[in-house]
This record gives sequence, structure tokens and C-alpha cells, in this order.
Amino acid sequence: MTGQTQFDQLSDEDLALRCGERPIDEPAWFAFHARLHESVFRYFQARLHPVLQKHADDLVQETFLKTFRALPNYDPVRSRLSTYVTAIGHNVLIDFLRHGRRMRDATVSLEDSIYCLQAQAEQDPAFLFRVAEALVDRLVDPSRIALARDLLLGVDPSEVATKHGVKPNQVYSIRSELRAILRDVASDLSFPGAKRFSRADEK
Repeated sequence: MTGQTQFDQLSDEDLALRCGERPIDEPAWFAFHARLHESVFRYFQARLHPVLQKHADDLVQETFLKTFRALPNYDPVRSRLSTYVTAIGHNVLIDFLRHGRRMRDATVSLEDSIYCLQAQAEQDPAFLFRVAEALVDRLVDPSRIALARDLLLGVDPSEVATKHGVKPNQVYSIRSELRAILRDVASDLSFPGAKRFSRADEK
């Protein structure tokens, strides 16, 4: 208990220096983790699309691992600890968004994005009209609007390709484009059913 009280009395920067010493001071590190965990978690929650927030805990863990490795080089004269950890978290987030795109495309369905918009439309009936405008305005090839409509209706991509006489890779490209548009339109939305947007069967 005495040690914990001592850590509580240390500034963030002094605690970080203590954690940067080797061999590792485990009680100091546990105190460091407990002190910063909530703020790091909020950082990711505020920046992740609702459907990606299930990854927040993993990103927090990765941020603390990178911070743990970096603390021996931490210099409080050059930056506050909050700025230092935020920079590490920012890099973790960028890596996740950049290199995790293929994984997210495989696990986040177009139907998930539509569900998000439907939930918002329950609160704002004019919202779907604005979404329709966005789809029309942002599709690279407006001649594919009929194809996009079929995808939105849930028609299988292979059937869409046959129906419209296009190659399957073109259908998947348009589906990815639609998904990106829908995510972008919904990115700043919050609604009561947001947690349901992350499906329970997704790992």
C-alpha cells in the first residue's frame, strides 16, 4: 500500500521515468497502466467508427506494449507524457487503419453499414434521402447505379455480375466503393442501437 501511495504522488512524467528504468519495476508499471488506461481507451473510442470499436481494447494493449518498449528513451524535457503516449497511440491507429483494411473488408459487410444507416433513419426520416444523394454524387461511374441498387438490395455479387454483364471484380470494386461511402456518411453518427452494429458472431 505504501508503494502505491508513493506512485500516486509522482507526476506522470516522473512515473514514466520510473517505468523506463531497467530492470523493470513491476509495481510502477502497473500503476502507470492503471493511471493512463482510461485516457488511452477514450482516445481510440473517439476515433474509431462504431463498427471498429470492438478493436479498441486490442489497440490499447498494443499502445501500452509500444510505450513500455519506448519508455527507456522518454525525455520529459522534450514532451509531456500525455503527448508522448498520444503520439504512440496515433501511430498504432494509423497502422491499424492502413494494414487492417483487408481484414475489415472481409469481416464488415455491406449489410452492416446499411443497418447503421437504417438505425439513424429511424431518428431522422430524411436521412436516407441524403444518403441516396451521396451515393449518386460519389459513385465514380453513375451508369452503375442500377448495379449498386442490386447490391444494396442484397443480391449476390455473382448474380449482379451476370445480370449486368460485368466481370465479378467490377462488382466487388463497386461494393467496396459503396461500403466506403456508407461508412463515410455514417462515420460521425451516434444512435441508440450503435452497439448492435457490431455483430456478436464477428471475432
